[in-house]
Amino acid sequence: MVRQMSNTISTKYDEVLDEQTLQLLSDAPTVLNIAPGQAQTLRNRVMQRIGDDISNAARSFLTVRNHDGAWIEIAPKIKKKILFINANTHTESYLLKAEPGAEAPPHIHEYDEHCLVLEGELTFDDIHLQAGDYHFAPAGSEHGIAHTDVGALVYIQIGQQGLQQTL
Repeated sequence: MVRQMSNTISTKYDEVLDEQTLQLLSDAPTVLNIAPGQAQTLRNRVMQRIGDDISNAARSFLTVRNHDGAWIEIAPKIKKKILFINANTHTESYLLKAEPGAEAPPHIHEYDEHCLVLEGELTFDDIHLQAGDYHFAPAGSEHGIAHTDVGALVYIQIGQQGLQQTL
Protein backbone atom coordinates (compact mmCIF):
# COMPACT_ATOMS: atom_id res chain seq x y z
CA MET A 1 0.00 0.00 0.00
CA VAL A 2 1.35 3.41 -0.92
CA ARG A 3 0.53 6.19 1.49
CA GLN A 4 0.78 9.83 0.57
CA MET A 5 1.76 12.21 3.34
CA SER A 6 0.31 15.67 3.95
CA ASN A 7 1.98 18.44 5.94
CA THR A 8 1.56 16.36 9.07
CA ILE A 9 3.53 13.18 9.52
CA SER A 10 1.21 10.23 9.02
CA THR A 11 1.89 6.52 8.95
CA LYS A 12 -0.17 3.33 8.88
CA TYR A 13 0.26 3.26 12.64
CA ASP A 14 -2.26 6.11 12.92
CA GLU A 15 -5.01 3.63 11.95
CA VAL A 16 -4.41 1.12 14.74
CA LEU A 17 -7.74 1.48 16.55
CA ASP A 18 -11.03 0.88 14.75
CA GLU A 19 -13.76 3.53 14.70
CA GLN A 20 -15.88 1.77 17.34
CA THR A 21 -13.00 1.59 19.82
CA LEU A 22 -12.13 5.24 19.22
CA GLN A 23 -15.77 6.21 19.84
CA LEU A 24 -15.85 4.19 23.08
CA LEU A 25 -12.66 5.86 24.26
CA SER A 26 -13.96 9.33 23.42
CA ASP A 27 -17.23 8.63 25.27
CA ALA A 28 -15.44 7.23 28.35
CA PRO A 29 -15.37 9.32 31.51
CA THR A 30 -12.11 11.07 32.31
CA VAL A 31 -11.40 8.72 35.22
CA LEU A 32 -12.18 5.06 34.64
CA ASN A 33 -13.04 3.02 37.68
CA ILE A 34 -11.74 -0.41 36.65
CA ALA A 35 -9.73 -3.03 38.43
CA PRO A 36 -5.96 -3.05 37.80
CA GLY A 37 -6.21 -6.47 36.15
CA GLN A 38 -8.81 -5.17 33.70
CA ALA A 39 -6.64 -2.15 32.89
CA GLN A 40 -3.69 -4.43 32.15
CA THR A 41 -5.86 -6.69 29.96
CA LEU A 42 -7.06 -3.66 27.98
CA ARG A 43 -3.51 -2.36 27.65
CA ASN A 44 -2.28 -5.78 26.44
CA ARG A 45 -5.06 -5.92 23.83
CA VAL A 46 -4.24 -2.43 22.54
CA MET A 47 -0.50 -3.17 22.43
CA GLN A 48 -1.15 -6.46 20.60
CA ARG A 49 -3.26 -4.61 18.05
CA ILE A 50 -0.49 -2.06 17.56
CA GLY A 51 2.09 -4.83 17.21
CA ASP A 52 -0.05 -6.64 14.65
CA ASP A 53 -0.48 -3.44 12.65
CA ILE A 54 3.26 -2.74 12.74
CA SER A 55 3.99 -6.28 11.52
CA ASN A 56 1.50 -5.88 8.68
CA ALA A 57 2.95 -2.48 7.77
CA ALA A 58 6.40 -4.02 7.45
CA ARG A 59 5.03 -5.90 4.44
CA SER A 60 3.54 -2.76 2.86
CA PHE A 61 5.09 -0.06 0.73
CA LEU A 62 5.51 3.49 1.94
CA THR A 63 6.27 6.33 -0.44
CA VAL A 64 7.26 9.76 0.80
CA ARG A 65 7.34 12.29 -2.01
CA ASN A 66 9.83 15.15 -2.02
CA HIS A 67 7.10 17.70 -1.24
CA ASP A 68 5.43 15.53 1.47
CA GLY A 69 6.07 15.61 5.19
CA ALA A 70 7.11 18.40 7.47
CA TRP A 71 10.58 19.84 8.03
CA ILE A 72 11.07 20.46 11.75
CA GLU A 73 13.79 22.81 12.96
CA ILE A 74 15.88 20.89 15.51
CA ALA A 75 18.71 23.40 15.84
CA PRO A 76 19.61 26.74 14.25
CA LYS A 77 20.05 26.16 10.49
CA ILE A 78 19.24 22.43 10.81
CA LYS A 79 15.91 20.81 9.89
CA LYS A 80 14.73 17.21 10.11
CA LYS A 81 12.07 15.38 8.08
CA ILE A 82 11.05 11.98 9.44
CA LEU A 83 10.55 9.40 6.71
CA PHE A 84 9.77 6.25 8.69
CA ILE A 85 9.76 4.93 12.25
CA ASN A 86 9.67 1.18 12.93
CA ALA A 87 8.71 0.48 16.54
CA ASN A 88 9.52 -3.23 16.19
CA THR A 89 13.17 -2.70 15.27
CA HIS A 90 13.54 0.65 17.06
CA THR A 91 14.81 2.24 13.85
CA GLU A 92 14.12 5.67 12.44
CA SER A 93 14.88 6.97 8.95
CA TYR A 94 14.98 10.68 8.28
CA LEU A 95 16.51 13.48 6.25
CA LEU A 96 18.60 16.28 7.74
CA LYS A 97 18.94 19.55 5.88
CA ALA A 98 21.73 21.83 7.10
CA GLU A 99 22.15 25.36 5.80
CA PRO A 100 25.63 26.77 5.11
CA GLY A 101 27.37 27.55 8.41
CA ALA A 102 25.24 25.12 10.46
CA GLU A 103 26.83 23.44 13.48
CA ALA A 104 25.73 20.64 15.80
CA PRO A 105 27.36 20.13 19.21
CA PRO A 106 29.43 17.06 20.12
CA HIS A 107 27.21 14.06 20.78
CA ILE A 108 27.32 10.41 21.80
CA HIS A 109 25.39 7.93 19.68
CA GLU A 110 22.78 6.05 21.68
CA TYR A 111 22.12 3.79 18.67
CA ASP A 112 23.95 2.72 15.53
CA GLU A 113 23.76 5.51 12.96
CA HIS A 114 24.02 5.19 9.18
CA CYS A 115 24.65 8.44 7.34
CA LEU A 116 24.64 9.02 3.57
CA VAL A 117 25.40 12.51 2.28
CA LEU A 118 23.05 13.24 -0.63
CA GLU A 119 24.07 16.84 -1.33
CA GLY A 120 26.74 19.23 -0.08
CA GLU A 121 29.45 18.52 2.48
CA LEU A 122 29.58 17.69 6.19
CA THR A 123 32.53 17.54 8.61
CA PHE A 124 32.94 15.77 11.98
CA ASP A 125 36.32 16.66 13.46
CA ASP A 126 38.78 15.30 10.85
CA ILE A 127 36.15 13.31 8.90
CA HIS A 128 35.07 15.23 5.81
CA LEU A 129 32.06 13.83 3.91
CA GLN A 130 30.89 14.84 0.44
CA ALA A 131 27.85 13.92 -1.68
CA GLY A 132 27.82 10.13 -2.11
CA ASP A 133 29.91 9.41 1.01
CA TYR A 134 28.63 6.96 3.64
CA HIS A 135 29.53 7.12 7.33
CA PHE A 136 28.68 4.64 10.10
CA ALA A 137 28.80 5.57 13.79
CA PRO A 138 28.25 2.61 16.16
CA ALA A 139 26.25 2.93 19.37
CA GLY A 140 28.41 4.45 22.11
CA SER A 141 30.70 6.33 19.72
CA GLU A 142 31.17 10.08 20.05
CA HIS A 143 31.35 12.76 17.39
CA GLY A 144 32.89 16.15 17.89
CA ILE A 145 31.27 19.29 16.51
CA ALA A 146 29.55 18.62 13.18
CA HIS A 147 29.51 21.50 10.73
CA THR A 148 29.01 22.41 7.10
CA ASP A 149 30.36 25.41 5.22
CA VAL A 150 28.28 24.86 2.07
CA GLY A 151 25.17 23.13 3.43
CA ALA A 152 24.16 19.49 3.24
CA LEU A 153 21.25 17.12 2.73
CA VAL A 154 21.82 13.86 4.58
CA TYR A 155 19.86 10.59 4.85
CA ILE A 156 20.18 9.05 8.31
CA GLN A 157 18.99 5.78 9.78
CA ILE A 158 19.36 5.16 13.49
CA GLY A 159 18.34 2.24 15.64
CA GLN A 160 19.29 -0.86 17.51
CA GLN A 161 18.96 -3.15 14.52
CA GLY A 162 20.67 -1.23 11.74
CA LEU A 163 22.74 -2.86 9.03
CA GLN A 164 25.95 -4.12 10.61
CA GLN A 165 27.96 -5.25 7.59
CA THR A 166 30.37 -3.39 5.36
CA LEU A 167 30.19 -4.02 1.62
